[in-house]
Amino acid sequence: MKTYRPFYTVVTTFDQPTLNREDIDFDEDIVNEHHYVFECDINSDGGTIGLSLSNNNINLYSAETYKQCQVLAAHSQQISHIRFSALQPNTLFSSSSDGTLKIWDTRSSSEAAVIQISQEIFDFDVGYDETLVAVGLEESIQFHDIRSNKKLGQYSDSHSDSVTQVHFNPLKPHILATSSEDGLVCVYDTSASAEDEALVSVMNADCSVRQIGFFGNEYAGLYCLTGTETMNLWHWEGAQRIVSFENIKESCQNFGADINYLIGCSYFLDQDELILFAGSWNGSGCGIRVTPTTMEPATQFIEGHESVIRCYCLRNNKLWTGGEDSRLCCWDMLNENPSMIRSSKLDEKKSYCAGKKKSTVEMRQFKPY
Repeated sequence: MKTYRPFYTVVTTFDQPTLNREDIDFDEDIVNEHHYVFECDINSDGGTIGLSLSNNNINLYSAETYKQCQVLAAHSQQISHIRFSALQPNTLFSSSSDGTLKIWDTRSSSEAAVIQISQEIFDFDVGYDETLVAVGLEESIQFHDIRSNKKLGQYSDSHSDSVTQVHFNPLKPHILATSSEDGLVCVYDTSASAEDEALVSVMNADCSVRQIGFFGNEYAGLYCLTGTETMNLWHWEGAQRIVSFENIKESCQNFGADINYLIGCSYFLDQDELILFAGSWNGSGCGIRVTPTTMEPATQFIEGHESVIRCYCLRNNKLWTGGEDSRLCCWDMLNENPSMIRSSKLDEKKSYCAGKKKSTVEMRQFKPY
């Protein structure tokens, strides 16, 4: 198993969250609490990294200099998802619990468009050459035309709880997969006019589903990460379960990898490889190679984060990770032991926190929502 250390670390914010007195049920000093990095994404030309933070801002960084470029005061409530356009490097999409989906022009830090959904948004994806957006809501999926800002329709009969993920198939853009807290994963052919005609298959994960995605030859497979830290692989068209990994933590311990939670999963088409990313409470990360029959830890990431890792993105052999310690870490996948280039902000933060009492609150179960 290869071991990587970061070559650059940035502290994204020194701001501390405002806590109500009734929210504090312990006596320990909470000065070390700070805003989380929820999600990260890199734009299509690989030059800009976007981070959503728990203070409802989106920070933009240069992927070359690692310096902060912009701060977008994006939403009034928690940001649920961000992603850059695959077609326009200066276009960024974001959604929030405040009921808005925004399209940003990062050149001017301005809103190019705002789609008012008027209810909490849990996830979204764009399809049909980014002319259509599918939005995951409470028990339904809505479709909006990005060009005209008009609602085109919705699916409301398949799920009975919050729709946690929506994903268009990379190869078949009319195919949409959705997941929910109700434990169901549904696949639709959105070219059909009615929901009952559009429904292709339904898979039951038997517990809340946190993340889904397509993988494999012609993207015929569907992976599913659950709220109980398990993973299922399916053939989505026939709703056939390929494998269910129930004891991931214990399996990885046999290889010397200590993990406590699952972060996400990525499929690499060139290598035909599915990689599961997981982490431990102490801030280390692990890349796990997944096949239809086995999973085996292949890489570990240490000495970067001091708390839970929330997100990652990968481009040009560089891995970027964000966490609950407000850090953005960069890892060179071609160099296991690089010379550390530490951000000055990291040293400032250590000075800022020096002498403060460390919180002894037990680490809570990792939850992305």
